[in-house]
Amino acid sequence: MENFEAAHEQMPEYFKVMYLDLKAKLAENRLSAHDFVLGVTTNITTIRTYISQLKEYVSKHEFEDEAAEIFFFKFTKPLFYAELMFYIDLLTLETEKPLNSVEGDKRYYLATMQKLVNHYAENQPLYVYMRSGDDSQDQLLFLRKSYHPLYTKESYYIDADPAFYTHGDFKVARILAYDKMQYYLIGVIENKANPYPSNNLGELTNELIWADSKTDAVELIYALHAKGSISRTKGKVTIKELVTLFEFIYRTDLGNYYETRQQILRRKKEPTPYLDGLKDAFLKSGEPTD
Repeated sequence: MENFEAAHEQMPEYFKVMYLDLKAKLAENRLSAHDFVLGVTTNITTIRTYISQLKEYVSKHEFEDEAAEIFFFKFTKPLFYAELMFYIDLLTLETEKPLNSVEGDKRYYLATMQKLVNHYAENQPLYVYMRSGDDSQDQLLFLRKSYHPLYTKESYYIDADPAFYTHGDFKVARILAYDKMQYYLIGVIENKANPYPSNNLGELTNELIWADSKTDAVELIYALHAKGSISRTKGKVTIKELVTLFEFIYRTDLGNYYETRQQILRRKKEPTPYLDGLKDAFLKSGEPTD
C-alpha cells in the first residue's frame, strides 16, 4: 500500500535499519524449485528472529507518546508480521498443492486467488481505511490500552501478549501479506503455473524497482495505452491490466491511478513533464547501449 511506502521513511532509525536488514537477508535467500521448502523455512526462521528482536525492543523502551505507539502498531509492526504470514502461507500453498497438470495447477492457484478476493470483500472497510490515510479510528485500532481478547475472533490472538498487540495490527499485517501473495499468484498463473522459470527472469524481477514517482508511472502507463503500444495477440489490453502488470513487475502499489490521471490532466503548465523528460533523456543519451 502506498501509505506504507511513505511511512517507511518516517520510521525511527532503529526500526528502519532492522527492516531493511531483514529485507536484504530475505533477498539473499533465493527460492528455487529443488530446495523450495528449505528456502521458505529458512526465511520463516529469519523473520521470527527479527520479530523477537522487535518485541524485545518494545518491551524495554517506552513510546514517546500515543502518536508514536499508533505509528508502530499501524505501520512498523505489520511490515514485519506480513513477511512472516506471507512465507507461512506460501509454504502451505506449495506443500499442500495436489499433483496436477499445468492446467490443474492454474485452477489451484486461481482458487487461492479467489480466497484473497473474498477476504477483501469481508474486510473492505479496513482496506479502505488503510488506503485512504484515515486516522479517525487509530486510537481504538492501534493502542494497546484498547485491546481486549473478547473483542476479536482472530485465532492469532490466542494467548496474545497485551504489551505487544492491538486490535488492528494483525489485521493490517494480513492485508499486506495477502497483497504479497496476490503478486506471487499472478506470477505463477501467468507463467503457466511455473514459479521457477529456467532463465533468470524471476531473479531479475525481484531486483527491479521503479525509481521515479508513482505519478510518473501513471503518466507513462496511460500514454502507452493511448498509443496502443502494448496489446494482446487478440484484442486490446485495458488500463487496469497494464497497471496490474506494472505493479507486479516493480512490486509497488499505484493506488487510485484514475484520480492520479485526473490530477495530471488538470495541469496547466507542462502537462506531461515525465514524458517530456523521457524524450530529453533519450536525445541526450548518445549511442544506444544494451
